[in-house]
Amino acid sequence: MMQPAKGPQFPLRICCMLLLLLAAGPLVSPVGGQLEPIERAAAVNGEDIPLAEFEAALQQALHQVDTPHEDIPELKLQALKRDVLDNLIGRKLAYQECLRLGFKVDGEQIDKELERVAARFSSAAEQEDAFLRSGISPTRLRKLLHEDLAIRQLIEAQVAGLVAVDDWELRSFYDTHPNLFKVPALVKASHIFIAAGPDSTREERKAAVALTRGILKQLDQGVPFSEMAIDYSQCPSSENGGDLGYFEKEKMIKGFADAAFALNPGEISNIVRTSRGYHLILVEDRQAKRKLAFEDVREQLYQNLKFEKAAPEIKAYLKTLRDTADVKIFVAL
Repeated sequence: MMQPAKGPQFPLRICCMLLLLLAAGPLVSPVGGQLEPIERAAAVNGEDIPLAEFEAALQQALHQVDTPHEDIPELKLQALKRDVLDNLIGRKLAYQECLRLGFKVDGEQIDKELERVAARFSSAAEQEDAFLRSGISPTRLRKLLHEDLAIRQLIEAQVAGLVAVDDWELRSFYDTHPNLFKVPALVKASHIFIAAGPDSTREERKAAVALTRGILKQLDQGVPFSEMAIDYSQCPSSENGGDLGYFEKEKMIKGFADAAFALNPGEISNIVRTSRGYHLILVEDRQAKRKLAFEDVREQLYQNLKFEKAAPEIKAYLKTLRDTADVKIFVAL
């Protein structure tokens, strides 16, 4: 069951920062003057970067650009493609060095990192939606985290471990960036969802309303909410009895959010209509907005500031790996 987000949403996590720093040098030119009919974007010391991996990483990068994809200028798109491939190459080089030096990552470390990833989302539904849109499968996520943890050890051993961060620097950052450590008000809720979207007919909407009313009547008679969600809800959360975990008001559709945040723990809403259909909401817990205590974020803040201070040295170290590598590019950029 998803717990409330405990981690602060301040500067990029170390693994994200490393990914950016891995762009340690310019790309070499594509092999030959034209594309080969291959399924790889590049090769690093004889190890391929699949074309599908490059395309997935490019789509993730495009999702973070405010401009609609079709409106991105061609030169900017080309630069983005180069940056994405450059990051993948740098990551591959760093991980190869991890293997050469014998850095190990065990399953428990990956599980802990998965918990940290989950804590960045307000609910299980939000996390599931984010990974569906990004195209990252659970297997792929574990592989990425394994590489991230190994690369983090490499950078810690070779560079970042030599950088010191004083207590006054941590406290100064905490005190001067208060908004980064605020946790908004949260509600923990479950719902039963009956679909009736914009394209549904009048008859379909009437049937959905009738079904939702019937479910509400059974809830009023004492049938457990989770049982009704499992039997009737048309949301993936039905597998968990309709549990959506904790979420912020702004993370949900307005009508749904307004209804959920108006309920007290233990209360069930009347029928709530949204653009997607009809909902019945059970609120299980509420948490007031708060600020994370300094001691609760101290360790993560220390790690982030240390890697931030070490950024020039990290980039220089990774460039030494790049300068001696055999890198071939197979896509036009």
